[in-house]
Amino acid sequence: MSLPRLDVGDEIKKGWALYRANFDLLFVSFLVCGLLSVVTLGILATPMIAGFLMIVRRVMRNDPNKPTVGDVFQGFEVFGQAFLLFLLLSIAIFILSLVPVVKIAVGLLFSPFFAWGMLFVVYERLSAVDALKKIFELTAAGDFTMPLFVGLVAGIIGGLGVIFLGIGIFFTAPLIYIITAVAYETLFGADEMHDAGDWNDGTME
Repeated sequence: MSLPRLDVGDEIKKGWALYRANFDLLFVSFLVCGLLSVVTLGILATPMIAGFLMIVRRVMRNDPNKPTVGDVFQGFEVFGQAFLLFLLLSIAIFILSLVPVVKIAVGLLFSPFFAWGMLFVVYERLSAVDALKKIFELTAAGDFTMPLFVGLVAGIIGGLGVIFLGIGIFFTAPLIYIITAVAYETLFGADEMHDAGDWNDGTME
């Protein structure tokens, strides 16, 4: 069965609306992720991002049990697979980057592959290997070109904060995962929802 069609502009619009409507929670949550990642030299980066994605999903789905900043630590539930995903992708990107012809293109692929892989690990509880396998299978079937492109655009938008003396990255980086999570919901979320509803200021009713 083919996946629903993604519109890049719509996913960015919905992701931004979600971020804007829940700015305090999402910004502070991601800031905690970033600080803990830096303090631990990146060791806690993957579980923190996993916890952030859990918060994003609960916000999207209007969880009556409102998420809090402290919920980022729930990402430790998938620490092993999230870290393995990062490790496998890093090794693959490093090896492929040794080929001059594809060096630049390969570097650009890390962000969308990592974001989507994390979504499959966190939301579907797939292993790191199965998450990557799913991405490759969907891509081979011709169903995942646009989702990867959305992930690439999200990565570019998330990185724009570097332009503003580097400080702006704290404000824009969350959009990498928010926009991609929104796209995941468009593609795979409907079957899991009792009533998908409509978007309203970045939340679903």
